[in-house]
This record gives sequence, structure tokens and C-alpha cells, in this order.
Amino acid sequence: MSTAAVPRPVRVARASLSHHHAPWVVAGVLALVYVLWQPAAGDLPAQTYRTWLFEHEGPSLFDTAWYGGHHLPGYSLLFPPLASLLGVQLVGGLSAVASAWLFARIAEETLDDDVWLGSLWFGVASASTLLAGRLTFALGIAFALGAVLLAVRRRPAWATAVAVGTAVASPVAALFLAMVLGAWWLVQRDRRDLLLVAVVGAAPVMAINLFFPEGGGQPMETGTFLRTLGTTVAIALLLPRERQVLRAVTWVYALAILASFVIVSPMGSNVTRLGTLFAGPVLACALLPHRRVLLAVLALPLVQWQWQAPVLDWHRAHDDPLVQARAYEPVLRFLDRQRSLEGPFRVEVPFTQNHVEADLVARRHPLARGWQRQLDTKWNGLFYEDGELEPAEYRRWLDENAVRYVALPEGRLDQTAKAERRLLQHGDVPGLRKVLDEGRWTVWRVEGPTATALATGAGARVTVLDHDRVELDAPAAGDVLVRVRFTPYWRVRTGDACVSRDAGDQQWTRVRVRRPGPVTLVTTFSPGRVGATGERCP
Repeated sequence: MSTAAVPRPVRVARASLSHHHAPWVVAGVLALVYVLWQPAAGDLPAQTYRTWLFEHEGPSLFDTAWYGGHHLPGYSLLFPPLASLLGVQLVGGLSAVASAWLFARIAEETLDDDVWLGSLWFGVASASTLLAGRLTFALGIAFALGAVLLAVRRRPAWATAVAVGTAVASPVAALFLAMVLGAWWLVQRDRRDLLLVAVVGAAPVMAINLFFPEGGGQPMETGTFLRTLGTTVAIALLLPRERQVLRAVTWVYALAILASFVIVSPMGSNVTRLGTLFAGPVLACALLPHRRVLLAVLALPLVQWQWQAPVLDWHRAHDDPLVQARAYEPVLRFLDRQRSLEGPFRVEVPFTQNHVEADLVARRHPLARGWQRQLDTKWNGLFYEDGELEPAEYRRWLDENAVRYVALPEGRLDQTAKAERRLLQHGDVPGLRKVLDEGRWTVWRVEGPTATALATGAGARVTVLDHDRVELDAPAAGDVLVRVRFTPYWRVRTGDACVSRDAGDQQWTRVRVRRPGPVTLVTTFSPGRVGATGERCP
């Protein structure tokens, strides 16, 4: 049957059906490739480690294996259990497909022009988040787009529920959702449901930050700020005047970019994620079919902006030996052997380029660092200062963090670790004794009169340093400084002791042993302990 013989309404319906399915089908194909390929990425270890932690420890408030201890809920409450059930990459892939379908529905129901190209663009763009390893964010975006679609359809109860889901999936995505809905409400003040969904959706993020604070700042380079702000302002000016909601969202986003650059916060450069993912697809939906030439001119730089970082991340990771588990076997064998002889200790591994050590080493040995840039800038600012790292300053940092071993890999390192590598290789750090030089790893033991144990005072020593548990052997009564970060939710499970925050600026934990013997600390949430720093006794 020829095309001409098919009635026009049928041809239109077929074309509409094709455009309707194409975005999520393309996203599905790319997601399948990703799930089967499973490429390494710089952000991926943060998610694989938390998933492993959930599988082996269950739901946890606190983890001592990174940064001397930190709260877990602020990263994502939903991703670890889902990923432990379905697999890390599969959760990301399904999120990308869902996002592509939802974006296409939103575009079709809110814009009266031809939106097929923008929807298809977003279907392809959804894979950029996967390639970058931002799978938690991909999950949050799927929830956020679901909330927007429900708001478009004026179903506020369901929109509110899904907005809360966004918050527990990805706080970053939840803040973006609140921003979008807030800007939408500024244009349509009669839609009070939008403001309600925005506020209720953001509330869990605020509550999590209150109950489980972390702090720190995500760095944002000046070049990144200028490019993101400039692109956003240009898009706001190019959007047709009748697209009032899109224009309002874009201008509010520009203010968010400015605030994220000026104010030190955990958001920082994460604010760019919204623009890189959505700018091109949204502009394509808004400009077609009337301004094709302008869109053609803008398409290439927008695609480049969207894909440059993920592709560079993949290029740096795909042939890096340090993303392979076998690269860590020599150092893990050594550390395991030393732990059997000495008991638990903390290890410093200079940041590798793809941060796999934050997953594989932390599963078995507590790290002085981890892979959460905000916490790294908060506790380890010496690695972010201009100029060379001073040997005495570095040694003080090792002692303050009770580091027993420094393990330097041979291979590509993060930019912030290169000065540390030079310092170690030149042998300038006092009191470091080389104890292993095997293949890709060199390990030094921290020694000397200033070397600090995990516990000091009253003759106590740490006998177990588990992910959310600390066990002490306290042969005498008295105060013990335990170099594990304080959380208000520490409690004494066994032993006669009280726990509180040390007065120092490192926020270590102080245990007042009232009767000699073993003491076990565990974390247990209690509403009455929110923000508390004083003693907690059995």
C-alpha cells in the first residue's frame, strides 16, 4: 500500500505515535548499552560504595569509613536500597528511560508547537547523566519530572507525594524541582498548589540537613560559573515572550547560579547540572518550528556543553588501571595483614582520578578521606590551597586524623592529590617510613613522637572500628578522645561511659569512661538528640 493511499488522519496519527515513542525508545536503547557496558565514571564509586554499605550494614545513619565519620541520609535515602535490589546501573538506566518519557509528556501537554526534536534530544541527553555516573541524580530527575507532569495535570496530592519522593531520591534534584515550581507560581499566582508542592517537596531536604548535618562547600570554578550563567541568560533572552513560565524558570535559575557561586554551600557547581541537561531540549521545544535557523546555530554549542564533561570523564576512566578491582589487591592484602597484627587503623589514599579507592578500600579499611567533595573541602582544606603542600602541614594533618598508613598508587590522580604525591615521592614528610613498595603501590607507616592513635587518654585503645560501631578497651576510668567524628546519635551500648562532642574544631568524639572495661558506641536516631553536643549516658 502506498503512502498516498493511507488517509491523512492515519498518517498523522502514525507520525504522532512515532514521535510519542521515539524519545523513550532511544533512551531505552542507550540505557541498555550502558547497563551492559557498565563504564567507569568519576562519580560512580560514591554510589557503588553506598549501595554496598546498604547491602552489608542495612539502613545506617553514619559511616566511619569516610572522613573520620559522616552522616549518610543527606546523599540519598532511596537510591541505595533500590540499587541493592535491582543493581546500580539498572536503577540509573530505568531512571533515564522514565525521564525521557516524562519529559516528552510534559512538552506535549504544555507547548502547542512541534516538540518532537526537543523530546528526542532529551532522550539522548538522558544518557549523559549515566555516562557521568550521576545515577542518584538520574533517579531524582525522574521523580522531579513526574511531579511536574502531575502538576501540569492539576493533581496536587499526587504531585506532592512524588515531590517528596524526589527529595529522598536526590536532594539536588528536589531543590531544582522546588525552584521550577516556585518560578512557575510567580507567573501563575492563582496556582497555589504549585507553591504547596514546592514547599512540601523541599521540606524533607531541609529536615535531613537539620537532623543529619554535613556542611562543606562544593567548589565552582570561575570559568564554569561564567559559562553557565552566560548561557542561561542568553536562553532567557531568546525564549519567545509567550513562554512566560519557561522565561521565569530560566531567570530564577540564573539567580540560583549566581547564589551558588557567591555563597559557599554544598550545592556549588552541582547547580550546573540542570542547565547542561535541560537547556538544549527545552530551547528546541520552544523555538521549533518558527526559529529553525537560530536553533541550528545554537545546537552545536549546547550539545558540546551537555556532553563535554561526561565524555571527558569516560575518556579518563576507560583505560585507567586504577578503576579495576585487581589494581587494589596488593595494598589490600598488606593492609589486611597489618590489621590482623595491629588492630584497626585509618588509611590515607591520595585521591585517584576516578576515586575507586573510596569504594574498594573503604569496604575494608577506614579512610581519612572518601569521595564527597563538600566534606573534603570542609575537613581537608590544605589540599585545595594554592601553592605547594608543606611537609610540616601535611604531617600535622596526618596526626590530627590519626592516619597510620599512607598508600600511594601509581597512576592518574585527582588534581588535588598531585602536590601530595610530589611530597611523598620526594621523601620530605618527617616520620614516614616506607613499608611496602610493590607494583603500583607504595605504602608508608606514620611514626614518630607526634603519631596519634584512634583513641587517646586513660590508656584506652580502639579494638573495633566498624562502619557504624566503635569498640574501646578502657583499662581505667577517665576521658578518652576518640578520633571519629561526633554525631548526636552516638550512644553507649555496652560499658559504663558517656559520649559527647569534643570541644575542638575537628568535632571528634569524647568518651568519659566511668568504670574500666570494654565500651561499645553505636548510632541510634533520637529526636531529642537533634543538634545536641552534650553528654549522652546510658
